Amino acid sequence: MSDDKIIHFDDAKQPHVFSRKEEKVKSMRKAFKAARENSKPSSGTTRGKKKKR
Repeated sequence: MSDDKIIHFDDAKQPHVFSRKEEKVKSMRKAFKAARENSKPSSGTTRGKKKKR
């Protein structure tokens, strides 16, 4: 048989699978960034500062 008539579905499917995964990663990054921005303290950071007595 001739290889010209063989359709490789995996080769055609791969770019679509990759783009779906990239979209998922982008949405996860966006959600993570939004969660990080919301969890930042509104006042200055207290890390490393000690109270004097």
